Amino acid sequence: MYGESFEKKFMYYIKIGYSNGKKKPLVVIDAGIHAREWITHSSILIIAEHLINNINKYDKIFKKINVIIFPVLNPDGYVYTREKDRMWRGNRNININENCGVDINRNYPFKWSNSYWHCLTYPGTHGLSELETLYHSFFLKKNKNNIKGYISFHSYGRLILFPWTHTTEYEPKDYYEIVILGKKMKDKIKYHTNVSYQIGSASKLLYEAYGTTLDYIKSLGIKYTYVIELSPSFDDQQSGFVVNENEIKKIGNEALIAFNEMLYQVYSEL
Repeated sequence: MYGESFEKKFMYYIKIGYSNGKKKPLVVIDAGIHAREWITHSSILIIAEHLINNINKYDKIFKKINVIIFPVLNPDGYVYTREKDRMWRGNRNININENCGVDINRNYPFKWSNSYWHCLTYPGTHGLSELETLYHSFFLKKNKNNIKGYISFHSYGRLILFPWTHTTEYEPKDYYEIVILGKKMKDKIKYHTNVSYQIGSASKLLYEAYGTTLDYIKSLGIKYTYVIELSPSFDDQQSGFVVNENEIKKIGNEALIAFNEMLYQVYSEL
């Protein structure tokens, strides 16, 4: 357990790897920061199951790297989508914005702003005003020197996004390395599944936003930092956030392919 949510639900992460008593490099992934994006939860658990069931295949990697998985960054919102409103997006702090809660992907303290928002993107009263982001940030700050790669899974749109989200005016200093790995993810997904993803900076390919996980993690000095918007594509209005059951494993495999590229890249640089 790394913290408690607004509704006092315990929040956990999964650690996969070998313990040797030393702080090892980390590759970190998360899911479910937006409550209605259920495919991210299942995809990240498919990754966890694959790693555990194929531990021997990853033996050399796990001797040097640990994997951290945050399966549900927004537990209150997720439960609410199961019990009340399937399309709920935010957390369940409805003290100020009762119709939508707080979008915790606008609540991180790097380039936080409350100037541009609507109901679904309410950023809270200040950066880290929400327990979900606060406890997540504690982990990130504590481990920032060991985290070598981070993917935050979202849905939907088939996009591989890198910083920045808050501006289109400049790129990260390690832009070319980030793009090269992103293209590897894109190409491997296409090769193995025939599904086409796009790659680009979040602000240019999607939209500008402030106080995001992507930009906050990048601001901590973590080179390989991405958001991946999983399938379906934007053109598939019929599915959207509600994915057909027979698509769950296929989309989880897309996430696994991208994750493996990240893992192999980090390992190759140790």
